[in-house]
Amino acid sequence: MEYHYLRLANELEKKIRSGQFRAGEKLPSLRSLRAQTGRSLSTVYQAYSELENRGVIDVRDKSGFYARPLLDKILPLPVGEKEIVRPHRPAINALSAMIQNLMTRPQMLPFGAAVPSPDLLPCKQLAAEIRSAAGKYTTGTCIGYGHPLGLPALRTEIGKRSVGFQGQG
Repeated sequence: MEYHYLRLANELEKKIRSGQFRAGEKLPSLRSLRAQTGRSLSTVYQAYSELENRGVIDVRDKSGFYARPLLDKILPLPVGEKEIVRPHRPAINALSAMIQNLMTRPQMLPFGAAVPSPDLLPCKQLAAEIRSAAGKYTTGTCIGYGHPLGLPALRTEIGKRSVGFQGQG
């Protein structure tokens, strides 16, 4: 069973491809096509939406529906094999060996590890803060987008400070 909007979309696409509607030509409005076909306004709208999704028509705001140039008439479709990528076995062993080889070289920086070198943390307080942040990461408190208005605790502190500045002025 084919839905009414698909049947109407197919009919309109045939008319566009046959040349009854040329590229850039305005198609009937929703109401006039509804009157011509006897279908509901929502069915006509769904048909036009389907044609837009197929790339057959353009929808211009407050102007209507227009036939698009059909690229297969302008540019020939590439001729080639039906199956572009042939099935193959991935070389996982070679890839893992290459990654392990790179990880064992001391002159290579392991950017994927996401852990700073201990040499970069001479300050014990900074190292403690990083450990604290990493501990929060495992609990999931510092991942994601958070509250749309920002961290509630930070907003509270900014508000307190703002009130303090207003009192000084």
